[in-house]
Amino acid sequence: MNSSSSLRKSLTFLVFSLVLNGRPASATAPAATPTPPPTPPPTSQPTSPTRLSIERDAPLSAQAFWRRRPELMEKIRNDREVIVSVKRDTVKRENEELIRFTMVGGGHVARAKDFCFNVSQKYEKLKEVSDHFRTVTFNPAHSQLFVVTEALGYQARMILQMQPVSEDWRSELQWEVIWGHFKGMKGLIGFERVDDKRTEVSLNAKYEAMELPLPKILMGFALEVITKKVAERMRTFIESQPASAAEPRGTPEPQRDLSTSQEKGIKTLKLPPGFEISVFAEGVTGARQMALSPAGTLFVGTREAGNVYALPDAAQAAKKNERAKKVVTIAQGLKQPNGVAFHKGSLYVAEISRILRFDQIEKKLSKPGAPIVVRDDYPKDEWHGWKAIAVGPDGWLYVPVGAPCNLCVMEDPIYASITRLSLDGKKREIFANGVRNSVGFDWHPKSRELWFTDNGADMMGDDVPADELNRAAKAGLHFGYPYCHQGDLKDPKFGVERDCSPGKSFLHPVEKLTPHGAALGMKFYNGKMFPKEYRGRAFIAEHGSWNRSRKIGYRILSVPVEGTEKARKPEVFAEGWLQGENAWGRPVDLLVLPDGSMLVSDDQEGLIYRITYKG
Repeated sequence: MNSSSSLRKSLTFLVFSLVLNGRPASATAPAATPTPPPTPPPTSQPTSPTRLSIERDAPLSAQAFWRRRPELMEKIRNDREVIVSVKRDTVKRENEELIRFTMVGGGHVARAKDFCFNVSQKYEKLKEVSDHFRTVTFNPAHSQLFVVTEALGYQARMILQMQPVSEDWRSELQWEVIWGHFKGMKGLIGFERVDDKRTEVSLNAKYEAMELPLPKILMGFALEVITKKVAERMRTFIESQPASAAEPRGTPEPQRDLSTSQEKGIKTLKLPPGFEISVFAEGVTGARQMALSPAGTLFVGTREAGNVYALPDAAQAAKKNERAKKVVTIAQGLKQPNGVAFHKGSLYVAEISRILRFDQIEKKLSKPGAPIVVRDDYPKDEWHGWKAIAVGPDGWLYVPVGAPCNLCVMEDPIYASITRLSLDGKKREIFANGVRNSVGFDWHPKSRELWFTDNGADMMGDDVPADELNRAAKAGLHFGYPYCHQGDLKDPKFGVERDCSPGKSFLHPVEKLTPHGAALGMKFYNGKMFPKEYRGRAFIAEHGSWNRSRKIGYRILSVPVEGTEKARKPEVFAEGWLQGENAWGRPVDLLVLPDGSMLVSDDQEGLIYRITYKG
């Protein structure tokens, strides 16, 4: 790891740390010129590879730590701004001399009412909050914050576990990175109300590194500039968001007026001539996979929200060319219940490691009761652990299991596969191997063969590998991961002794899709509303890239299909969710209604759109 990379990691960490201070209601006074911290005494510069760790011999104290730093709080009171200082010293760990960074920050949160960090009752999702924070989402069921950050061109992903130090979340909160960059790092955040308009916020965090990339005075100056910029943008965004307390199970979600940004965004969406797109349902927080019952009830799964919704009047409303009038929460607190499938009166829901079943669900939407556990021995890995599910023409429930990594070989063959279950859960088999992460599939309307999307690996370049549209004509096929990407691209580590040529060990995709476009939901169009040239096509929702230098995706593709085995180059069908480098929405899943119109879920905006053709 070079010096510039180490500096970028240091900057990234402190940026997301300071944002946690102001996540529900961050604010700063107008930024003043930062005062660089004093230069530390010189220390030796180890030359061995970088190693990051948390200092574990100094446990976090439950006593409000800002009270132990009167000089810091005095500066906050006087300057009324967010400040941060970075102290550097050396310590010995395992006979190695490490450089330890101690970061201390603080500031004022401007809020007219009492401040509380109980995010689960206020904000379930933050999005596109600044140039540096691409994604910030909160899972109230597990007290986890998922962050994708960017600083000086470096991107980092991590999941933080957040816990109150005391019963009152308004005093102190501790956090630990449990996945991603800086795993194992811990920190502490404190809050204390000053008056009706101010709450003091303070931050404490530590980590150790083998090398110091640049003089500390320069690093401290850069950190202050970035954190002030982020804090101001966070304040502007968050204070414009409505509070959305979780509704009790079985009660309708309140209908909300579209925000100005949503209204402006919808006007930017572009489709082929004759097609129109409009909001069909709102207040569907985190909307992901959709399933429709023969009676016309639309069921919707989620990830971070942990909820499952029902829209009882969906098909009838579409028939009348109206919006769905009711959104009912039928399950809460589940672990990433992304997948939903309806079959013969029962709703199947896929969590990370369990498949649940709600029997006779349409007769008891208001009081669904406890679900039946169909199967509970799927892997518990959260990386690529969320699932899209569906009942196939053979009467089995198809359940993909993503790879728990970017690129790796796992001993258990259930990883990187598509499995299928008997509906009672007693039988399970692997249907397809070498599938990195499939979050969308459907069966060809004529051949009844399975077609599915698969997300390509990260960190191999902006333009490779491509996402894939695959066809599985039978069980037992292998689609290449992690040895061959996009069919013909040999992995430099795992594919050295593999043959990626067509017709050899691995199946090639039917068609290559957008590199890093995050192809998710996929459906064959089997309706009659769209013109004939669209019937039988495969439609694919691209959720959008997260780590490409320039964003791509955030749109819907249509793929012309020739016969039952071949496809042509994808065409852009609907776009406009991405404006420059800013994405105001993210398509996830597609569903064709009985009237021939198409629904599109958007987990970022909590909306479901309806696409119609007027001619």
